[in-house]
Amino acid sequence: MLKLIKVLVITVLFCLSGCSSIGLQRLDSGDLKLLPLEEGPPASLIKQIIAMSSQGQEREFISVLKLQHDRLILVALWPTGQKLMELEYDGSRLTQQNFTPLDLDGELLTAVVQFVLWPEPSIRKNYPESEGWVLELGVKQRSLLTASGILLNVAYLENEIVIDNFDRDYRVKVKMLEKKDL
Repeated sequence: MLKLIKVLVITVLFCLSGCSSIGLQRLDSGDLKLLPLEEGPPASLIKQIIAMSSQGQEREFISVLKLQHDRLILVALWPTGQKLMELEYDGSRLTQQNFTPLDLDGELLTAVVQFVLWPEPSIRKNYPESEGWVLELGVKQRSLLTASGILLNVAYLENEIVIDNFDRDYRVKVKMLEKKDL
Protein backbone atom coordinates (compact mmCIF):
# COMPACT_ATOMS: atom_id res chain seq x y z
CA MET A 1 0.00 0.00 0.00
CA LEU A 2 2.79 2.44 0.95
CA LYS A 3 4.62 1.62 -2.28
CA LEU A 4 1.44 2.33 -4.27
CA ILE A 5 1.08 5.75 -2.58
CA LYS A 6 4.71 6.61 -3.41
CA VAL A 7 4.20 5.65 -7.06
CA LEU A 8 1.00 7.70 -7.20
CA VAL A 9 2.67 10.78 -5.64
CA ILE A 10 5.64 10.53 -8.01
CA THR A 11 3.28 10.17 -11.00
CA VAL A 12 1.23 13.20 -9.94
CA LEU A 13 4.37 15.30 -9.41
CA PHE A 14 5.72 14.23 -12.79
CA CYS A 15 2.43 15.18 -14.49
CA LEU A 16 2.29 18.52 -12.69
CA SER A 17 5.86 19.36 -13.65
CA GLY A 18 5.04 18.51 -17.25
CA CYS A 19 1.96 20.74 -17.18
CA SER A 20 3.86 23.66 -15.75
CA SER A 21 6.45 23.52 -18.51
CA ILE A 22 3.79 23.68 -21.22
CA GLY A 23 2.36 27.03 -20.13
CA LEU A 24 4.24 29.85 -18.46
CA GLN A 25 7.90 29.45 -17.65
CA ARG A 26 8.44 28.92 -13.92
CA LEU A 27 10.99 31.46 -12.77
CA ASP A 28 12.49 31.44 -9.30
CA SER A 29 15.20 33.36 -7.50
CA GLY A 30 17.76 30.95 -8.95
CA ASP A 31 16.96 32.58 -12.30
CA LEU A 32 18.05 36.04 -11.12
CA LYS A 33 20.52 37.65 -13.46
CA LEU A 34 24.04 38.91 -13.04
CA LEU A 35 23.89 42.43 -14.44
CA PRO A 36 26.51 44.33 -16.44
CA LEU A 37 28.90 46.10 -14.09
CA GLU A 38 29.10 49.21 -16.28
CA GLU A 39 25.35 49.75 -15.69
CA GLY A 40 25.84 49.77 -11.91
CA PRO A 41 26.08 52.56 -9.38
CA PRO A 42 29.15 54.82 -9.13
CA ALA A 43 32.37 53.18 -7.92
CA SER A 44 32.29 52.91 -4.13
CA LEU A 45 33.35 50.96 -1.06
CA ILE A 46 30.44 49.97 1.19
CA LYS A 47 30.65 48.47 4.70
CA GLN A 48 27.45 47.04 6.17
CA ILE A 49 26.06 44.90 8.96
CA ILE A 50 23.92 42.11 7.54
CA ALA A 51 21.34 40.26 9.66
CA MET A 52 19.83 37.23 7.94
CA SER A 53 16.78 35.36 9.24
CA SER A 54 15.76 32.02 7.78
CA GLN A 55 13.70 29.17 9.19
CA GLY A 56 13.85 30.53 12.73
CA GLN A 57 17.62 31.00 12.67
CA GLU A 58 19.42 34.33 12.66
CA ARG A 59 22.95 35.06 11.56
CA GLU A 60 24.76 38.35 11.57
CA PHE A 61 27.87 39.25 9.64
CA ILE A 62 29.76 42.20 8.23
CA SER A 63 29.91 42.84 4.51
CA VAL A 64 32.53 44.85 2.65
CA LEU A 65 31.48 45.53 -0.94
CA LYS A 66 33.72 47.18 -3.50
CA LEU A 67 31.87 48.29 -6.62
CA GLN A 68 33.73 49.34 -9.75
CA HIS A 69 32.69 49.52 -13.38
CA ASP A 70 34.78 46.43 -14.18
CA ARG A 71 34.65 44.47 -10.91
CA LEU A 72 32.47 43.69 -7.91
CA ILE A 73 34.19 42.27 -4.83
CA LEU A 74 32.29 41.19 -1.75
CA VAL A 75 33.88 39.95 1.46
CA ALA A 76 31.67 38.65 4.26
CA LEU A 77 33.08 38.44 7.79
CA TRP A 78 31.77 37.00 11.00
CA PRO A 79 31.39 39.69 13.71
CA THR A 80 34.69 38.38 15.14
CA GLY A 81 36.46 39.41 11.91
CA GLN A 82 36.96 35.86 10.61
CA LYS A 83 36.35 35.56 6.85
CA LEU A 84 33.13 33.82 5.94
CA MET A 85 33.22 34.20 2.17
CA GLU A 86 34.81 36.18 -0.61
CA LEU A 87 33.48 36.58 -4.11
CA GLU A 88 34.53 38.48 -7.18
CA TYR A 89 32.59 39.20 -10.35
CA ASP A 90 34.31 40.75 -13.37
CA GLY A 91 31.23 41.06 -15.57
CA SER A 92 31.60 37.63 -17.14
CA ARG A 93 33.00 35.29 -14.50
CA LEU A 94 32.12 34.90 -10.84
CA THR A 95 34.60 33.30 -8.45
CA GLN A 96 33.81 32.41 -4.87
CA GLN A 97 35.76 31.14 -1.89
CA ASN A 98 33.95 29.87 1.19
CA PHE A 99 35.82 29.77 4.49
CA THR A 100 33.03 28.02 6.39
CA PRO A 101 30.87 24.94 5.92
CA LEU A 102 27.82 27.16 5.25
CA ASP A 103 26.47 26.62 1.76
CA LEU A 104 26.37 30.13 0.29
CA ASP A 105 25.18 30.70 -3.27
CA GLY A 106 27.51 33.45 -4.51
CA GLU A 107 25.72 33.91 -7.81
CA LEU A 108 22.35 34.41 -6.13
CA LEU A 109 23.92 36.74 -3.55
CA THR A 110 25.53 38.84 -6.29
CA ALA A 111 22.28 38.98 -8.28
CA VAL A 112 20.33 40.13 -5.21
CA VAL A 113 22.95 42.79 -4.39
CA GLN A 114 22.66 44.05 -7.95
CA PHE A 115 18.85 44.05 -7.86
CA VAL A 116 19.04 46.17 -4.70
CA LEU A 117 21.75 48.63 -5.82
CA TRP A 118 21.61 48.93 -9.63
CA PRO A 119 19.72 51.86 -11.16
CA GLU A 120 16.15 51.37 -12.35
CA PRO A 121 16.93 51.54 -16.13
CA SER A 122 19.37 48.61 -15.79
CA ILE A 123 16.86 46.57 -13.77
CA ARG A 124 14.10 47.21 -16.34
CA LYS A 125 16.41 46.34 -19.25
CA ASN A 126 17.68 43.09 -17.72
CA TYR A 127 14.38 41.80 -16.29
CA PRO A 128 12.07 42.24 -19.29
CA GLU A 129 8.39 41.41 -19.18
CA SER A 130 8.86 39.36 -22.35
CA GLU A 131 10.86 36.83 -20.27
CA GLY A 132 8.15 36.54 -17.62
CA TRP A 133 9.40 39.13 -15.13
CA VAL A 134 7.13 41.70 -13.49
CA LEU A 135 8.76 44.70 -11.83
CA GLU A 136 7.38 47.14 -9.31
CA LEU A 137 10.03 49.81 -8.84
CA GLY A 138 9.57 52.80 -6.58
CA VAL A 139 11.74 55.15 -4.55
CA LYS A 140 11.17 53.29 -1.26
CA GLN A 141 10.50 49.78 -2.56
CA ARG A 142 11.36 47.33 -5.34
CA SER A 143 9.62 44.06 -6.05
CA LEU A 144 10.41 41.31 -8.52
CA LEU A 145 7.51 39.07 -9.46
CA THR A 146 6.66 36.34 -11.94
CA ALA A 147 3.43 34.67 -12.94
CA SER A 148 4.00 32.40 -9.92
CA GLY A 149 4.07 35.34 -7.48
CA ILE A 150 6.51 37.60 -5.72
CA LEU A 151 10.15 36.47 -5.53
CA LEU A 152 11.91 39.48 -4.01
CA ASN A 153 10.78 42.53 -2.12
CA VAL A 154 13.23 45.28 -1.19
CA ALA A 155 12.22 48.06 1.21
CA TYR A 156 14.50 51.09 1.53
CA LEU A 157 13.89 52.35 5.05
CA GLU A 158 15.51 55.33 6.77
CA ASN A 159 18.47 53.49 8.29
CA GLU A 160 18.31 50.08 6.68
CA ILE A 161 17.35 48.02 3.67
CA VAL A 162 15.08 45.01 4.18
CA ILE A 163 15.20 42.26 1.57
CA ASP A 164 12.63 39.46 1.56
CA ASN A 165 13.35 36.49 -0.70
CA PHE A 166 10.04 34.66 -0.74
CA ASP A 167 11.27 31.89 -3.04
CA ARG A 168 14.14 30.95 -0.68
CA ASP A 169 12.26 31.95 2.50
CA TYR A 170 14.68 34.36 4.09
CA ARG A 171 14.85 37.99 5.21
CA VAL A 172 17.95 40.15 5.22
CA LYS A 173 18.30 43.46 7.06
CA VAL A 174 21.16 45.66 5.90
CA LYS A 175 22.50 48.52 8.01
CA MET A 176 25.03 50.87 6.45
CA LEU A 177 28.22 51.41 8.43
CA GLU A 178 30.21 53.39 5.89
CA LYS A 179 30.15 54.33 2.22
CA LYS A 180 33.07 55.91 0.33
CA ASP A 181 33.11 57.01 -3.28
CA LEU A 182 36.10 55.69 -5.17
